[in-house]
Amino acid sequence: MNITYVFTGGRKKSIENKEIKAREHYYSASLFKDEGYELKIIEFEDTNTIFSKIFYYYDRILNKFLSLPSYTHKLCSFRNLKILMNTDKLFLVTESAAFSCLPFLIILKIFRKTEVNIFVMGLYSKKMKYKKMESIHFMFIKLLTFLSTNILFLGKGEMTRAKLIHTNCSKFSYIGFCTDVDFWSMENDSLIEKKEDQILFIGNDSNKDGELLINVAKKLPDLKFLVISKLTEFNNINVPNIEVIDGSWDGDLITDEELKVIYKESTLSIIPLRDSFQPSGQSVVLQSMCIGTPAMISNTEGFWDKDKFNHNKNIFFVSPNSTEEWVDAISKTISNKKLLGEVSKNSIFDVREYFNLQTFHKSLKILTF
Repeated sequence: MNITYVFTGGRKKSIENKEIKAREHYYSASLFKDEGYELKIIEFEDTNTIFSKIFYYYDRILNKFLSLPSYTHKLCSFRNLKILMNTDKLFLVTESAAFSCLPFLIILKIFRKTEVNIFVMGLYSKKMKYKKMESIHFMFIKLLTFLSTNILFLGKGEMTRAKLIHTNCSKFSYIGFCTDVDFWSMENDSLIEKKEDQILFIGNDSNKDGELLINVAKKLPDLKFLVISKLTEFNNINVPNIEVIDGSWDGDLITDEELKVIYKESTLSIIPLRDSFQPSGQSVVLQSMCIGTPAMISNTEGFWDKDKFNHNKNIFFVSPNSTEEWVDAISKTISNKKLLGEVSKNSIFDVREYFNLQTFHKSLKILTF
C-alpha cells in the first residue's frame, strides 16, 4: 500500500533521515514508515513553472476574498501529481495542505479513487474579511468535504461546530492529539534545577494571546516570563521581566533537546488564548505535562477534549480570559507547592496513558483503514 503525506513544511528531511526529534508533528507518518508501508512525503516549495504562476493568482483570490488557506502554487509540479496518482491513502496535514491540494483532489476523484484523509485544526474558525463571500467560502469547504474520505478533527469543539454546518455527515471523526512520550519524558532527571520564578510561554499560533501575556507580566514583576515565539507582539518589547527567544518548533534556534530542559526548569507553562473553536496549544500542553511542568490554559470553546482534562487535577483552566483572572490564577497556583506537585504527577500519568504516539496511531488506523 502506498501512503502519501502532504505537509506545509519542516518534516520530510527529519522523517526520511530518522533524525532524533519529537515525532508528534509527523501525525503517524514515521510510524507508517517503520511498519514497512511505502511512504511518500510532499511539502510546500517554491517553483517557477507556468502552472505555479497561474495558481499563484488562484491562491491569492482564495486567501484574500474567501479566507481560505490555499497555496497550490507551492505544490504544482508533475512530480507531485505522479506521486499522488500512485497513492492509495493520502493524509493532508492541516486545512492549508488540504485546500492547496484541491485541484489534485478533483483529478484523483475522477481518475484514481484515492482515499483522502484530512486533519482539521481551525478550518471552522476562520474569520471572514468579506462577509458577502461567506456562502462561497462554505461552498469550497463543502467541496473539500465531498472530495474527502475522512475529516479528522483534533478538537471536539470544532467538530461540534462543523456538524451544525454539515448535517448528517458521516465523514467526521475526532482524534485526540498526542505527544512523543519516549522523547519528552524527563521526570527522573534530577540534574536540572527548577527555577521557581520562571513562567514559560511557547508558540506562534495566531490564537496565542501575546498581548494578554505582556499585560500579565507587567502585573507580576517578581516573576520571570520566558517567551519562545515569533509573534509580532513580542518584537522590540521593553518589559524587564520578559525574556524573548525568537523561535519555533521547526526552527534551528532551539532544538527539541534544549526545549526539554527549558520545560523542566520552568514552574508553570502558560497558554493564554483568544477565544476560538480552533484547538490551540495542544502540543505545548502535552509536552509540558509529559515532562511534569503543569500547564495553565485559557478555557476556550475550542479546547480539544474537556472529558480528559480537569481543572486542578491534571491542568489549570483560566476563565474568564482577562488580565486580572490570569494574574490571580498564576499567583495562587505558584504559591501552592502541594497542588503543583499533585497536578505534575497526574499530568505525567495521564499523558502517558491517553496521549502517546501509539494510542494516536492505533486510533488513526481504526478510523482510516
